[in-house]
Amino acid sequence: MSTRPRAGMNARFVIALVAIIAIIAAIAIGVFSCTSKTNAAQEFLEVTDGSPASANSSQTLVLNDAVRGEAPVNGAPERFRDCEETVDENGIVHGTTPDGIRYTVLGRGELAQSPDRVTLCAIGDQLVTEYVLPFADAYAGKTGDGEYDFTPWYREVKPFIQEHDLRFVNQETVMVSEEKGYSYSGYPTFNSPESAAASVAD
Repeated sequence: MSTRPRAGMNARFVIALVAIIAIIAAIAIGVFSCTSKTNAAQEFLEVTDGSPASANSSQTLVLNDAVRGEAPVNGAPERFRDCEETVDENGIVHGTTPDGIRYTVLGRGELAQSPDRVTLCAIGDQLVTEYVLPFADAYAGKTGDGEYDFTPWYREVKPFIQEHDLRFVNQETVMVSEEKGYSYSGYPTFNSPESAAASVAD
């Protein structure tokens, strides 16, 4: 009787080995991507300090101040201190460095709750249906007036969401004003009150 391993067994062994290597690689990538705020700030600096930008550069960079930490990291805050900046109605900072790089800052002045990690929460789907509208309307105290204030509706979950430094909300439905001729509707053609956007952002 032959003792040589069959081809099928060899194939299964190779597949199992590849799967194990893939799992180890995925874990390593996850650990690397979830490093500290300091590493996040350094990665940002590598992008901005890599090569000199021309005076008419259109490169846009996004940085959440929460990842910088309390102390300057490699001069990150100083780099953007003397730039021309404007703040839009949503509190988002738009600026241009002296060498022409345009950037956007989200969460200016916000700091992570821990000096060595950043927490993230992901919420969704943010879905306003015809079933939800009456409840949200009642939470606000006024019903039947055609206006919707979602702030009281979200008040119960707000403390839990604010425990995280970064918050991602998947807004599943579109928001088009009734003034543009579109009524609020549910399945299958969802259209949510645009007032929900401000409440979600708050």
